[in-house]
Amino acid sequence: MIAVWQEHGVQFWLPEAGGRVDFGSVEHRSLMSMLGAQSEREVIRTRNRVIQAMLAQTRDQGRFLGARPGAG
Repeated sequence: MIAVWQEHGVQFWLPEAGGRVDFGSVEHRSLMSMLGAQSEREVIRTRNRVIQAMLAQTRDQGRFLGARPGAG
């Protein structure tokens, strides 16, 4: 994606980078990789929390979270 962004003149500014991100810099590439991994962990954590909350609603409150209610 970096090549496409550079081809179209897209610039990224991050406070963590102290301003404009230089994709030619090893430090800035490492920073982008670290921030991407951190973001991915947060998405996974949030997904798990939502799934656990939905399961708790089904188990504790008797809520049906599917598309069609079951017979019974």
